[in-house]
Amino acid sequence: MRIILLGVTVLVFILIFGFVFYKNSKFKIKMSALPTFKEYKANNPELVNNGNVICIECGGAHVYIRISSVQQGKILNTHVCKTCGTNLYRSLS
Repeated sequence: MRIILLGVTVLVFILIFGFVFYKNSKFKIKMSALPTFKEYKANNPELVNNGNVICIECGGAHVYIRISSVQQGKILNTHVCKTCGTNLYRSLS
């Protein structure tokens, strides 16, 4: 009976660890698809001027910062258009 209980406990641990690893990997892939501010500016020089950023999708000029993740003392931010909700670029602080 103890062997079965130990086996089930190990299996549950492996499933939980695997799920967390999978979600973290999926998140990293999603975030790496977003450009950094420098890349956004280089790809869209007409949309970044004097510290103002314009949305590539709708032309909106209001951008807010959403904290996406905190890992190892670093905060990963996503800069999002307030008008249409498009994720524009990422930054690290």
